[in-house]
Amino acid sequence: MSSTGRRVVVLDGQHLDIAALTAIARGEADVAVEPAALDRLLDSEKRLVTGHRKEGAFDKPMYGINVPFGAAAYSTVQGERMQTLENQLAGLLYGDLGRAGLLADDAMDGADGSSSASRLDLSMPKEWVRGAIALRAHGFLRGHSGVRSKVLRGLLALLEHDIVPLVPIRGSISASGDLSPLAYIAWAATGRIDLRVRAKDGSIKTARQALEECRIPPINFTPRELLATGNGTAVSASVAALAMQQMRRLFYASQVVTALVSEAMLASSSHLDPFIHDVARPHPGQVQVARNLRALSKDSTLLRAHDEAPVAKIRALSGGGGGASVLCAEVMGEQGQYLLQDRYHIRTSPQVLGPAWEDLEAAHQSLLVELNSTTDNPLVRESDGAVLHGGNFQGFAVTFACEKMRDVAAMTGRLLHDQLFEVINSTTNNALPACLALHDSETDGGLRGVDIACASYVSELCFLAQRANHFSRNAESGNQSINSMALLGARLALDSAEVLTSLVASALFVAAHALDLRLITTSFFAMVSDKLEAVLMPLTDDISAIAQDSIVWAALSTWMRTWHLTTTCRAAAAGRAFAAAAATATSTQSKEGAASANCTHGFSQMQHRVASLLEEAWSDHRAEAIASAKEGKETVARTGLQLGRGSDQVRRFIRRELGVSMYCGVQEAFIPTDQEPRTVGDAVTELANALREAKFDALWIHLQASST
Repeated sequence: MSSTGRRVVVLDGQHLDIAALTAIARGEADVAVEPAALDRLLDSEKRLVTGHRKEGAFDKPMYGINVPFGAAAYSTVQGERMQTLENQLAGLLYGDLGRAGLLADDAMDGADGSSSASRLDLSMPKEWVRGAIALRAHGFLRGHSGVRSKVLRGLLALLEHDIVPLVPIRGSISASGDLSPLAYIAWAATGRIDLRVRAKDGSIKTARQALEECRIPPINFTPRELLATGNGTAVSASVAALAMQQMRRLFYASQVVTALVSEAMLASSSHLDPFIHDVARPHPGQVQVARNLRALSKDSTLLRAHDEAPVAKIRALSGGGGGASVLCAEVMGEQGQYLLQDRYHIRTSPQVLGPAWEDLEAAHQSLLVELNSTTDNPLVRESDGAVLHGGNFQGFAVTFACEKMRDVAAMTGRLLHDQLFEVINSTTNNALPACLALHDSETDGGLRGVDIACASYVSELCFLAQRANHFSRNAESGNQSINSMALLGARLALDSAEVLTSLVASALFVAAHALDLRLITTSFFAMVSDKLEAVLMPLTDDISAIAQDSIVWAALSTWMRTWHLTTTCRAAAAGRAFAAAAATATSTQSKEGAASANCTHGFSQMQHRVASLLEEAWSDHRAEAIASAKEGKETVARTGLQLGRGSDQVRRFIRRELGVSMYCGVQEAFIPTDQEPRTVGDAVTELANALREAKFDALWIHLQASST
């Protein structure tokens, strides 16, 4: 920590990680230099100058020192002409900044001094550029570039005073590194009057004005130093690191969503058995994902055994009695209503997310190496001062890392959308309300809109997953004959992370809401079962306890199958099923083989009584749940139900810490716990911003630690 209490990241050329770079890029940390690393930088410059200069000239052709740049590298220059080489690099300041580069006076359009209504900003976001500056300084500290300490100080001064050069967002093919973007950074550090920067207060100034106001000496580069600063993968790596920081938290969040949806869907726990993953097919990613899912759902009473059908699980959770024989008979009677095996987006989630985890980890490790590499050219060898010409500026390491990220984002998005599709659809969600709406689907569309939005997110993620480097072109008179398009790949990776953020936020909202509805409906079924049993009291002498349970289940199962109807129609259908089952049971168990007068009397009245009872009970139960949601309380009493340890913590965090309540329906408006009516989109935005702002991170770290 600094004297001001801010975090300090020490640059040493060797140990920079993605979290530290992100903190610098976002202005959340100050920068210091490790003394031994500074010594390496000084030694490198000394070896380059003293080891190769003879009487004012360099004794061998050295690219960027006495050999012109790029496609012009046909001859050598000496003496004063060496200083003119830098003019070639001024030609890299060719990007389109839109209106971002206009000074305040230039931005005034009308005579009244009003600014333009259409201000097209084509400059890079501030954090991209700050990250690139930090990486360039960090790379010089490796001692391979032969630059002077004043170059390092000049770059660090830009970070310290938060002076951010305006850099075009497009224009780099990431072949000889990100030449043009880094040229804007390098030339801004010289105080050029024709380059613009964004000052700490957000105003646009010339580079010279900004340096003078902060009393920062401009850098007087040698041609070699200018090339070293403008050559390398710092910009691409900066953007890729920001994308990776977000992708890693989103990928774990996708596992959280999978666990929540699995419980809401009453999924089988057998597909997470350690034998399947740790023994039978021990891919590291598959093992890790399965372990995470087991930890998240540990102790859940909602998950079922493999030989337990969903309908039997629902009845058991509702407090149904009658013994296994009745439940088995009911299950056999409802074949085709509920899938006995979970669909692949739940059952094979470790096998889907596992390889994705491995790709993401490989990309992460590749970027860590890139952050701590020397990527300019030529390089000065530490052992003997030899100047070596190579191609470490080629950005393919960043390219392939970003393509892995985008592919992981697309595959993860597809999995999550399939999970949401199943849990929202009343024909597949194992007896949850249609479209997850508390009110009738005729008047309340529930979360169908979220399903539509997520379908669009997945389509965009799949489009973004295309390989950017396959569209590269030959450039610079054939010198840059193959190029990586790493910056484009990194930009697309960051786009993918943003789209996936919207999708994961939507999925978290839907999954938490589905869990709430599972608790609400299960407690409703348990409560109303007692009421229905009371209706059967006059018949207890004529039918067995098993038959009574079967009659109650006839009403409940009909209710579950007809969520798509209005409450009145659903209650009427359940009442008819109840009365019909009662009549059949009475007739079957009567000694005469036909219903007695006492048993048959009033079946019509029973039907209407049950329908009225169910409609009123659901209305009251729903109102209680909505009132609890408005007050930030538990939606209903748990009635002995237990969520998984991790799932419960996530649900409580969303409800209590973030203040995002369940969707209460259009009749009630969307009421979060702060009592301000908002839309579902507002709730999704709240969750998305919490993901962007790392509000979930402490919880994610805690949950992951519990899985080890």
